[in-house]
Amino acid sequence: MKKVAFIIPGWGDSLKQKEYRQIAEFFKSKKIKPVLIEIDWKYKTMTDYVNQFLEIYRENRAKEVYLLGFSWGAMIGFISSAKIKPKISILCSLSPYFREDLKYLKKWWKKVTGKRRLEDLKNYSFNRIVKDVKCKTILLAGSREGEQIFRRVNDANNKLKNSELIIIRGAKHDISQREYQDAIKEIIYRLN
Repeated sequence: MKKVAFIIPGWGDSLKQKEYRQIAEFFKSKKIKPVLIEIDWKYKTMTDYVNQFLEIYRENRAKEVYLLGFSWGAMIGFISSAKIKPKISILCSLSPYFREDLKYLKKWWKKVTGKRRLEDLKNYSFNRIVKDVKCKTILLAGSREGEQIFRRVNDANNKLKNSELIIIRGAKHDISQREYQDAIKEIIYRLN
């Protein structure tokens, strides 16, 4: 296959969920083969997640590569895009868990994330990684998401050389929401 789109779900999500299968159909309609990445989230760190993705990427290389990730999946996609050089990355609700973001996290977010994951996340500096990201990057965020997401996507949009920020009116941190799905569909349908 000449064109492949890797779809990376959010933390704890599964590709069995309807919303990810729907995104795969959007890519298929553009003659882009979707590869849904099933991440083993349990007792793992961001380093493990990135390595899981890169392993599947190596098995499904293509001439033209697209990435779409949601939340922690967007983080995995962003970190990986510095290494694999996709044509376009679509980062949905990019999670604010890079080294620069950790000081802004709510206490309960830190507790849910866990000490081992938080320690591993200190290895991922957005400011360092962004220097190696050369692909076109489309950033999406819902208008009803928290300030941490807005801080991260605005910073990303300012620092990426070739980016576009789309705020989805009425959308929350929920890729299954109709508004979010409609925005993703529109972006995929305009790919050449």
